[in-house]
Amino acid sequence: MSRFGGRFAIAIALGGLFATPLLLPYVKSLFDTSTLSLWQESDRIFTLACHTCGLVALTLAIVLPVGTGLAFLLRAASRSWRNAAGILFAIGLVTPLPITTVAWHAFQLRQWSPFAQGPVPAAVLHALASLPWVVLIVAVGLVSRDPAADDDARLHAGPWTRAMRVTLSSVRGYVTLAVLWVVSQTACEIVITDLLQVRTFAEEVYTQAIAPGTETGIAAETAVARAVAVSWPLPLILGVGFILTMFWLRREPMQSMRETANSSSLFANVLVVFLALGSMATPVVTLLFRCCATSTSYSWLTGFNRVSLAGQENAWLLADSVVTAIITGLSVSLLAGITVGTSMSRRYFRIAAFGTAALAAAIPGPIVGLGIRSVIDFLLVFEEMRLGTNWLRGVLYDGPSLLPVAWVWAIRAWPLALAVWWPAIARLPGNFGEATRMDSGSLMAMLRHEALPMLWRPFITASGLVAAFALGEVSGSRLVATPGGQSFAHDVFARMHFGITPELAAMCLVLMMIVVACLASFAAVRRLAH
Repeated sequence: MSRFGGRFAIAIALGGLFATPLLLPYVKSLFDTSTLSLWQESDRIFTLACHTCGLVALTLAIVLPVGTGLAFLLRAASRSWRNAAGILFAIGLVTPLPITTVAWHAFQLRQWSPFAQGPVPAAVLHALASLPWVVLIVAVGLVSRDPAADDDARLHAGPWTRAMRVTLSSVRGYVTLAVLWVVSQTACEIVITDLLQVRTFAEEVYTQAIAPGTETGIAAETAVARAVAVSWPLPLILGVGFILTMFWLRREPMQSMRETANSSSLFANVLVVFLALGSMATPVVTLLFRCCATSTSYSWLTGFNRVSLAGQENAWLLADSVVTAIITGLSVSLLAGITVGTSMSRRYFRIAAFGTAALAAAIPGPIVGLGIRSVIDFLLVFEEMRLGTNWLRGVLYDGPSLLPVAWVWAIRAWPLALAVWWPAIARLPGNFGEATRMDSGSLMAMLRHEALPMLWRPFITASGLVAAFALGEVSGSRLVATPGGQSFAHDVFARMHFGITPELAAMCLVLMMIVVACLASFAAVRRLAH
């Protein structure tokens, strides 16, 4: 394939697979005349805005100082303790949101549950789910900064002054990225708000998509179009923020990610591991106790039998979900690597990559699902009118098929894949691969001898991160699932509305083990590649 053909294929993938489903719901609501009467529901829109903004503000107030402080502790710890805490935070990073919601919702102090329902428990749950993201994003900024700045500041200021005025100021771009990501995960997800009954813009879109017009008594398409129309400020503000932040971080010099020698204290070592273990292990312990609960006491044998039964009853569903997630992870990682490699020398590809990633991170999950449903409807009409076949109908609509679900997974995980690939390729030298290609005259020789040894690790890392994210994604993929084509996380999400039973806890433990096993497998392959 020629260079032009390859770039054209990437443009088709970015435009057709990503940009079109993301923008189509807003375009349809823009031309829907029924949305012009939205001013009549100003009280309802104001309530949704207050709930969404209040939830986001409270979540940021909880997680941002805690996560930033843990990132500083993680950086100050010794290497062995840092690796142990990093593994715990990585597990929390890929823990599916339904598992986090069920585990903390089942947490009780005697007969009182602090996470029953309401905006404050929802904000605390979102903060707990976002904590690993804030820690690792800020920690990456601390590792990639210029160590010479610390050496100069160490001569003129104390540790607290150095941390607040020098270190924190040098990673403000990463702190901004962490803020935007927390806002995205809080305002664009519906798992926690749906269970705890908090009405946000994303929750309103999801409610109207599955039960349109139940409160207002209007037509289904009109209800969905109005719900999409009132949510447009959220992706607009988030999208612009993501784009500006990504260009800001891109202009900063990329430093080496190698470990640097630093002094550590036993207090920092123990504290960071203790906090990481407490925040990550508490939900697992809660699920274990709920799974082992009997009418009078707790039985480990009963819990083991419930977990085994949950795995056996859902074996095929688990296998389909895992295989589809792995294929999606490998495909998205490959496309992200090719896109980033091309965009380094092509400005319009760089803008397209940044734009699609910003849209995917800023648009609520239910709207992504609605966009893919609209594209599928168009493809089915085109197939029937122009081709006279029904193959796409069976794959994308009638089912059973996980292809529409995988499509949502790919769109929503696209920013994660780019976040892994971009610094990996940005650190390559400017003349990367030129010597090998000039000597051998072969592009394949350059790929085999230079590209694959250096880029295999980011490929595996991005694939594992996307696959782990896909196994727990619900907000968008549940709206496009075909009959018999649901994922295992969809089943967990549906059952958690009927109470946190021991059987549901067993299903969550099975899903958690699958996600950890998937992450460990990709980590083992990455280590072998190194």
